[in-house]
Amino acid sequence: MRFGWPRTSEDRWRDAHTEQLFNLAEAWGLRTDGGNPCRSVQKYREKRRDRFLIEEEFARLGSVLAEVEAWRRRRSWPPSACSC
Repeated sequence: MRFGWPRTSEDRWRDAHTEQLFNLAEAWGLRTDGGNPCRSVQKYREKRRDRFLIEEEFARLGSVLAEVEAWRRRRSWPPSACSC
């Protein structure tokens, strides 16, 4: 775990999930109310970023959408692109 700046998205994800874990423990009676140590952790806002698909991702998206549309027409499951 890193302290200070820069905070990564992984750090923010871990903080949020740890806080949720403590909140659930309080709700389920496993911890006393107000016993969440994550409340004192300063939260950092993530800057909005735009991300664009690269050519391979765009092609893959097109093929999956086409397969889903074909599946909807014939109503069989699962489409081969699905990793279910």
